[in-house]
Amino acid sequence: MSNADASVAAANVQLPPAIIGGHTYRCADNSVIAVDFLKGGEIAILRSPERSQQLRMTAPVAGEPFFADGYVVSGSGPRIGFQRPGEPHQECKG
Repeated sequence: MSNADASVAAANVQLPPAIIGGHTYRCADNSVIAVDFLKGGEIAILRSPERSQQLRMTAPVAGEPFFADGYVVSGSGPRIGFQRPGEPHQECKG
């Protein structure tokens, strides 16, 4: 690939949204999760010990809860709501 071709290919690359905030939370069941909130308010990335990989969660519109694979995150500040698949909703503090 020539330098010109590489420049055109690089110009067509779309970067993911920037992380606008990330928090580690301790939940009511004493578990710890981490959530990164991305610019635009419709995407969050969940990291938790029971998952081997990060989970990309989406909200239908900014300000609404994030959903993916039965997980739910509501809120994006120092306190959030969190629910694992098949478990009750709980509060978590950053």
